[in-house]
Amino acid sequence: LLCSKVGALPILVPVGRDQSHRPFLMVKLRAEEEESLRRVKRGLECNGKIHICCKRQFYVNFKDIGWNDWIIAPSGYHANYCEGD
Repeated sequence: LLCSKVGALPILVPVGRDQSHRPFLMVKLRAEEEESLRRVKRGLECNGKIHICCKRQFYVNFKDIGWNDWIIAPSGYHANYCEGD
């Protein structure tokens, strides 16, 4: 296996007579995307100083709302939401 863009060396896997445990490699390829098509990360956390849309963290703990007797796992989840203009 040779990845020319990364510059990695080829991988050589010797295969013996026992064919029952042959190694395999599954590879998924996708075409290289242009810079303009890539999604821009916008994980802006709210800090009280900005008024644009930002992520407000909110954790729902099932024990706090009395649901821990019928929801075994997980103990809660992050129900973050957007806040701002």
